[in-house]
Amino acid sequence: MITSPAREWAAIAAAPPTAAGILFCYALPLAAIPAVAWEIGLAAFGLAAFDGELQPARLDRSPLIGAATTLLGSIVCVASLALALFAIVPVYDVRRNWTRAWAVAAYGATPIWLAGALLVQPVLILAVLVATMHASFLWFLGVQALLQVPARAAAECVAIALLIGTVLTMLAGGFLSAAGML
Repeated sequence: MITSPAREWAAIAAAPPTAAGILFCYALPLAAIPAVAWEIGLAAFGLAAFDGELQPARLDRSPLIGAATTLLGSIVCVASLALALFAIVPVYDVRRNWTRAWAVAAYGATPIWLAGALLVQPVLILAVLVATMHASFLWFLGVQALLQVPARAAAECVAIALLIGTVLTMLAGGFLSAAGML
């Protein structure tokens, strides 16, 4: 997906996996990378690493809960993007397909999850932001290959879906926090 995205999108389009298969065999294992790396980084350096002070953190919460929360947040972000893609593709005269929208969102997030390994040093969160640019390119290719959004509208489709997905993610986070789950 990282080095030959056009070939990978074509392979996925030819034999799309199930939504559950994408979640359990692809998204969850990759989403665990930044969740674990972030907790290791916090344990080793703490948030003081952002101020240039390298001191072990005194965490007032369980690292397991922190990792689970980060993992859940990552999956919610991807699910929100998939939901947004699913909702807006009819604007581009494309038929809705949940599995394909989920595949675009999850497979496109690959560089973000892989760059998440760098979070063992919390200040390297900037690398994850750079990986997000590559993910945006992958989503651009994915909406064309899997959802059949015309090339002339693909960038707009991704931008709108990212905006809607961000709002949905913030709402989900607010509801989970209000419910005491975060």
